[in-house]
Amino acid sequence: MNNLICGFLGGHFSQVYVADRHGAEILVFSVQNEELAMKRKWSVPSGLQLVDSFHPTGIALDLLHQKIYVTDKGNHCVFVFSTTGDYLMRFGKLGYFDGDFSYPWGIAVSPDGELVVVADSKNHRIQMFNAAGAFLRRFSVFESNPYEFRNLFDQPRGVCFDRSGKTLFPFKLNLFRLLVISSTGKLNLLY
Repeated sequence: MNNLICGFLGGHFSQVYVADRHGAEILVFSVQNEELAMKRKWSVPSGLQLVDSFHPTGIALDLLHQKIYVTDKGNHCVFVFSTTGDYLMRFGKLGYFDGDFSYPWGIAVSPDGELVVVADSKNHRIQMFNAAGAFLRRFSVFESNPYEFRNLFDQPRGVCFDRSGKTLFPFKLNLFRLLVISSTGKLNLLY
């Protein structure tokens, strides 16, 4: 397993969900007495039409609605599963219009499960969706951002919410700056 991106789910972190990009599957481990044990694993259903094999690169958990959102950089989409591994839906496709992706990487779900945010890396933007996958808004290098923010949207790799879900933190690998996007869309460079 290489390049693992983890998420946690359950009371007192009783389960660990892992997006295994090279193994092309989601792995679920149980945590007991500080030890991990493989519980189950799954991939996308075989009947789905895919552009490429499954390449999960990011994983986010909606604890409230028991859903798992997985970005797939090879198929340029987001897959949604139940926490038991049942396929629910997918959204997005290769492209550059609102709602399209080019190598989506990081993903986050707001604490209330109402917002899904994706680091759309090769489109140089962060995109925001509702829980059903409908596009809401974007933050892009091509927008009228102040110049100092442009590097932060140049191939973003990750994103996370604060506990309230009102502040978003996008990040890029090897760029040691912290950008904050408030719930009103205001950008601030903290560090």
